[in-house]
Amino acid sequence: MVGIICAMDIEARNVIAEMENATEEKRAGCVYTEGKLYGRDAVVCVCGIGKVNAAVCAQEMITRYAPDELINVGVAGSLTPELKVFDVVVSRDLCQHDFDLEPFGRPAGFIPGPDRTFFEASDKIIARLEKALKAENVNYRVGRIASGDQFIDTDEARRRIA
Repeated sequence: MVGIICAMDIEARNVIAEMENATEEKRAGCVYTEGKLYGRDAVVCVCGIGKVNAAVCAQEMITRYAPDELINVGVAGSLTPELKVFDVVVSRDLCQHDFDLEPFGRPAGFIPGPDRTFFEASDKIIARLEKALKAENVNYRVGRIASGDQFIDTDEARRRIA
């Protein structure tokens, strides 16, 4: 089973529309839609904006549905001028641009516990996504995604994140 997490309904709507035998269930404040997506068992959740909502959704999805993989789908900005609206970024790795323990001698983005700054994506999933995007002739890049609970609207903030 594949689990797909979206922050907003508009991000999930077309995916859910492609599902067969879809059923809905509300859990932990989120709506989970389970069914078949292109012949594969899938569950899609609209969790709300923010990392905490995504984490609650992911944990509930793992506990209830035990997906083999999780994919987060959504709208994002870009720091790369080559990417345009509707282009896709496949995550090679991910960092949190708004997590900062520099006052404690740690680099910006460093997460204690797992003691790392970057969280790597699955090579297997990257390859499958690339194959699908190429087949559909979608402009995409494989690269780093910087996630945060802020809307970035200044050049200074963009430079810091880049």
